[in-house]
This record gives sequence, structure tokens and C-alpha cells, in this order.
Amino acid sequence: MRFITYTAEGGQERIWATNGYPDSRWGGFAEDQFFPPRGRHRFSCFSDEGTWELSLSESGGGSSGESDAVAGLQKELQATRLRNRALFEHSPFSIQIFSSDGESIAVNKAWERLWESPPEFADHYNILQDPQLDSHGVLPYLERGFAGEFVEIPPIQYDPKKTRAGAGAPRWVRAFIYPVREGQTIKEVVLIHEDITAQRQAEEMLRKAHEEMEMRVRERTAALGREISERKLAEIALAEEKEKAEVTLRSIGEGVIVTDARGRIEAMNPVAQTLVGYSEQEALGRDLMDVLKVVNEDTLKPLPSPVVDCLRHDRVIKYTQFSLLLGCHGQHYAIDLSASPIRGRHGRKLGSVIVFRDVSAQRRTARELAYHAQHDALTGLVNRREFERRLGQMLASSREYGARHALCYLDLDQFKLVNDTVGHMAGDELLKQVTALLQEGVRERDTLARLGGDEFGVLLDNCPVDKALTIAETLVATVRDYRFVWEGRSFEVGASIGVVPITADSVDVAHALREADAACYTAKTLGRNRVHLLAGDDAPKAARKDGPLRLNALREALAGKKFSLFYQPVMPLLPQLGRIPYHEMLVRLVGAGGRMLLPGAFIPTAERFGLMADVDRWVIRRTLRWLAGRSGDGLVVGAVVNLSAGALQDDALLDVVGEGLSQNRVAPERLCFDVAETTLVHHIHHASRLFAGLHELGCRVAVDDFGGGLASFSYLKKMPVDYFKIAGTFTTGMLDSASDRAIVRAIKQVADAMGVATVAKRVENEALVKLITETGIDYVQGHAIAEPRPLAGEPA
Repeated sequence: MRFITYTAEGGQERIWATNGYPDSRWGGFAEDQFFPPRGRHRFSCFSDEGTWELSLSESGGGSSGESDAVAGLQKELQATRLRNRALFEHSPFSIQIFSSDGESIAVNKAWERLWESPPEFADHYNILQDPQLDSHGVLPYLERGFAGEFVEIPPIQYDPKKTRAGAGAPRWVRAFIYPVREGQTIKEVVLIHEDITAQRQAEEMLRKAHEEMEMRVRERTAALGREISERKLAEIALAEEKEKAEVTLRSIGEGVIVTDARGRIEAMNPVAQTLVGYSEQEALGRDLMDVLKVVNEDTLKPLPSPVVDCLRHDRVIKYTQFSLLLGCHGQHYAIDLSASPIRGRHGRKLGSVIVFRDVSAQRRTARELAYHAQHDALTGLVNRREFERRLGQMLASSREYGARHALCYLDLDQFKLVNDTVGHMAGDELLKQVTALLQEGVRERDTLARLGGDEFGVLLDNCPVDKALTIAETLVATVRDYRFVWEGRSFEVGASIGVVPITADSVDVAHALREADAACYTAKTLGRNRVHLLAGDDAPKAARKDGPLRLNALREALAGKKFSLFYQPVMPLLPQLGRIPYHEMLVRLVGAGGRMLLPGAFIPTAERFGLMADVDRWVIRRTLRWLAGRSGDGLVVGAVVNLSAGALQDDALLDVVGEGLSQNRVAPERLCFDVAETTLVHHIHHASRLFAGLHELGCRVAVDDFGGGLASFSYLKKMPVDYFKIAGTFTTGMLDSASDRAIVRAIKQVADAMGVATVAKRVENEALVKLITETGIDYVQGHAIAEPRPLAGEPA
């Protein structure tokens, strides 16, 4: 690793310090190596892992506040590094870390002891290209592990000399693979070896002892009839062999219990006596399950009898995961256990030998590694990597089972003020206290995470939008009422939250986080200390995979008239009643190369930076010009314009509509405005005022995605509405779901009672058109009627 400085005056390059990794490839600079003479410098760090640059000034000195802050951060960073270093280096288990392509990165001391080799022997070693492992059939397990699974590799005897001359002796090992993720990518893979050579030797010694014992018994039994002296010799030999077996049992490091074919204990070595809490005298003749009480460490349910299993299947039975031994005095041990059948002459089953060992430390180490990989060190909350993994699970459950969840993105409003005023230690303490407040405001099954800095994320499991908004509002109120006190000074802290529904139409993890971030920024631009719901659209999922447009590109589009209008017919099913057809206006943006961008690519940016009012006005003016052009073709049609949440709060919007109707001489009843139900309910007062003004002008008003937000119908009493556009999730399911048909009929009945017309959206085939017609729905919209197409004169 090389650090290079450049002076501010002359730009002269100088290699200031060079430092290579120590034997484990981890290390750092000594203090006197690191700092250059007083002045302003720019540092570049070059290593195998990439290049970093940073600028420092006055390295020879500085304000005490800055020095203290830097020293505090350096001390915390050093402490974290030392803890991780100690956990790795002093682990009693052999640990080897590999890159995602199989190259060895680091090994610990236990690895050196196990393989009797220096760490340099692991250099340039690729585990995925080891022919010895391939010959043992291990590569399929490795491939699963490097693909992201936790994998246990069955025991093999590995000879390191075949890989590197001068290495240690062959060892029997069992291995465990723990992948380390970064987002959806496997960053590294941790391999933990377990040395089971002694266990194998013990089993082999026992097997040989039993075989030799039987052989000697047969030899001496055959001579019983010939000579009494030979019988005595046989008895002596048998006693000697038994003594040898007992000495072997007492000397090995694992617990060993020998049973007969009925599972009753015949022998037990000292290690087994220590672990189970019974002496051999107390255990002899008792059923194994009364003495060796093994349960699942998660459920605490007893595991099956190893004696029964191994004798029934006539093979070795192993319990190597989640096995917990309950000692008779209340002590608990995580164990690995194997049970082997003992066979006599002609394969007769004589009993079993149970071998087990305490692996509590190993499992504790594995849990600690997993915890640190998934949690934030400061707050103890789930970190971004684990948060994104759980969000991915929510998206999958929505697609597969139709589950509805919600994602909240929370940003503290005054965190930078606290940091800048009283320092980073105060900022850290503020984050800890806010974490405690937020934990009280979410449900036990929800996930609260720190995503970075002063940003938090909340996953609300099986939570409809209205409930999610209630929880988010409660969190905002809790943080707003909180006062942070540091060294006698009091600070007000606020929070802005963006809420995004997670449904079957959600695209992916990255897109959901972008939408939630956009909603959070909108909440900030609307005044902070509030919740903003980002309403979805009906665009196909594939089209919504475009990333959000940059702010400059959106402003250029508004200035350069790069927007284009498409329309999709909304046809009356009973034209004899005098209803006119409508066309829903669908805004698109002409991107690079003439490619049409759907709303999901630019609406979040427009909402985030307060430009939705400009987009809405462009759509209204263009629609009115189009309606004016249709007045002379003999057909009377109307147009439906979608309004955003920002439009509900645009005090000048009614003037824009009124002037446009007058200038283009368009009958107001031909212009209909629709607002998503979730947006309407969240901005009920602004919506009521705007809807009343639109009705005074003679325009029509529709509630879009009606029923999809599961909102209360009480708001319907307070505002004039002409159309209910039924949520597409209900209409698309009518052919297969009796509940969806019942919901649509109920909406129709409510609409009839209120004198409101109904519109069925996302109607994709003739069978659905027929069923909707039979239900009595007034209008129908979808690909079965017509696909969206550009207005005349608009780019396609």
C-alpha cells in the first residue's frame, strides 16, 4: 500500500509512506509514518483493493476541537479493528477467508496449527480449483456456499502435502461455509474447519477392538472343549482386550457412550460423564434417552433417539446442527453427535456407540460473526445489507402470495445542527436515543434499521397503506415531541418520512428504496416533520425499471417541451344512456434517442423537487388544446387528467383550468380530473376544496384506484365525486376470485346509491369485459378495449 502526497503550492508528488500488510494481510501505519510536514496535502492510497483519496490541511496541528473529534473517531475505529482482529486471530477454530472467486485472502493461527503450515502456504491457493477436494466430491458443496448458502461439508481426510510440499500431516476435518454478502453480492466466504481426527481414530479403535475381541472369543471358544487351560487363556485375553477398550474410552477427548441393542448404557467415558452430569455407576443399565437429553436448540423439542435411528437405518447417524445437550444439573452444551451401530458375527446388531463433543464456543463464534455482519455497530439496529435482504423477502411474498407491506424511509431533520453545534459524540448519542424512541413506535414483527448517517428504514409487515400512514404519523409525532439535551443545551429534532406500498407490482429492492427516498424528500420539501405517501401508477413493472431522471434533465424537458401525451379510451358499456367516451391522458417523456420514458422514471424526481405542479399544468393545457381540436370532427369525447398530490395544494390550479376552458372553448363537462384514493385521503382538506372548485367550473371528478387503499368511506360524504375508478387489483382478479367479484359488486352498489358512475381498469381480455358488463359497471378501460397510443401530432 502506498500513500502519495501533493503539495498545494507546487503540486509536487512525493511518496510519503509505504506500508504492506502483515502476515494476515491486515495492518496500518505507525503514527510517525503517516503524517507529513505542516501544510495542505492531498493523499492517495493505492492497494490491491482499490484507490482512495483524501485531503488534509495543517497536518502539523489544528484546533483542539477538530483534533479531539478526529482522535475520538480514530480511537473508535482502532477499537473496532482490534476487536475484529482478536475475534479472528484468537479463535480456537481454524478460519480461512476466501474472495468470491475462491482465492484465499487470510488465515488465522488455528489454521496454522491445524495444518502445521505457515500462512504463506495459503497464498495463491484457490479452493475451487483444488483437485484433491474434487476427488473427494466436495466441489458441489463449495459451489453452493459460494452461491450464498450456509453449507456444511461432510468429513474428509485432507492431505496438505498434496497441495504444498512441506505442509503438515493429513487430518480428518469437517468444514462449514459462511458466505458474507454485500447487498445481493457475495463479497467473501468464510470457511471454518473442525478437526475430527481424534474422533475418527477413536471410532476406528473401537471398531478394531470389537472385531479383535470377537475374533479372540471365537478362537478361545473353539478350544473350550479340548482343554480347560485354553479357556482360562481366552478369558485372560478377553479381559485384556476389554481393558484396552476401556483405556481408549478414558483417553479420548470426546464423550463416548456404549449401549446395547435396546439402548441401555453399558459404558461411558469421563468426558461423557462430565457433559451429561451422571457418573458411569449412576448411568449403567439406564435408557440412553434418560441420561443423554438432546434437544433442538431453537425449539427445545427432543431429538429422536440416536440408538434407534442408527440401528434402524444400519448406518452412522449425525446430529451436527442445532443440537443442544441438557445436563442433569442445568448446564447446557451445544454439541455435535454421531451414533454408529456395533455389529457382531454375521452382521448381528449388538448395540451402538455414541460419540459427541462440546462445540459451544464454535457456535458462539459463528453467531457473533453473523450478528456483526447484519447489524449497525452504533445503534444495534439491523444494517442496510440485512434491511435490503428482508425487503427482498417482502417483495417475494407480495409477488407469490399477494401480501401487502409498506416501506418507510425516515430522515432526521435537525441532526446536522446537533453534529455541527456540539460535536459527533452528541450526534451519536442522539442517534441512540432516537433509536429507542422509534423502537417503541413499531410493532414487534416489523424491521427497524439504520441505513446510514441519520437515515432509518422501517419495513411494516402485512400492513395496509392506511395503517402504515398511521404508524408513520405516530413516529413523526414522537420525534417531534422529543427534546435532546446535551451538556445543558436542548435541541428540537424532527423527522420526515416517505411511505411506499409494497405490492405484487413493486419492481425490485433498488426501485422500492428509490421511491421511498423520493417520498422522504418530498416530505422535506413540503415543510419537514411530516409523512408523504408516494402513490404508485398502473405502469407495467418492466417499464418502471428505469431509474429516476436527473433534476437538470427534468427541467430541460419542461423548458424544451419534451413531454408527450398518450391516451387510452375509457368506453361506456351502455352507450344508449347517453354517456360519452373518455380518453385517459398518459404523460410520457421523450428521452435520449427518442425512447419514451414512463412516469416511474421522472415522477419521483418531479415530486422530490417540487416540479409536479409544472408537469400537471403542461398536461392540462395540452389536453385542452387536443379537446378543442376534436370539436369539429363530429365526435363528442372527454378527457381524464391525473392529478398529483402536489396539484391538490396548488392554489393557482383552478385559475389555470378556468382560463384553459375559456381560451379553448371546451365544454367543462368534457374534462375530468382523477386523484388516487390514497393521495386523496392523505390530503382530504385540500382535495375537498379543489374538487368543489372544479365542480363549480363544471368539470368532472374521479377517485382513482378506488378500494385499493382500504380507506374509510367516510371521506365520500365530504366531497363531490362523479366516478369511481375501481382498483385494477380487484378487476383483474374477478375471473378467478369470488372475493374480488364480491368487492367489485359492493363498490358498484355504493356508487349507485351515491349516483356515481363506475370505471373498471386494467381489463385485458374479452372474458373479463363480459363479466364486468354483467356486473353492471358503467365504463371499461384496458388493453381489451385499446392500448395507449399517442395523440395526433405527438411523438410515438
